[in-house]
Amino acid sequence: MRATDGPFEIDFRILTEAKQVSWVSARGQEKGRDIEARKMTGIFLDVTGRKQAEADHELLAGEISHCVKNLLALASGLTAMT
Repeated sequence: MRATDGPFEIDFRILTEAKQVSWVSARGQEKGRDIEARKMTGIFLDVTGRKQAEADHELLAGEISHCVKNLLALASGLTAMT
């Protein structure tokens, strides 16, 4: 099996001992093509707050989109009546 050298970045979820979901971002560099000599260096960052903020933003954007569609439907209905 041959791997490519280069940077890597991946976000993944973990289940903590308290049974809560946390998000971790792993970033680093991989070196070595031989499976036995391959080395990886990098860091792990807790990005749980960022992921929760992204989810909240998506929910809010969906709600605003729904409200705008309702307002447009209302305006269309009022213009059709006049």
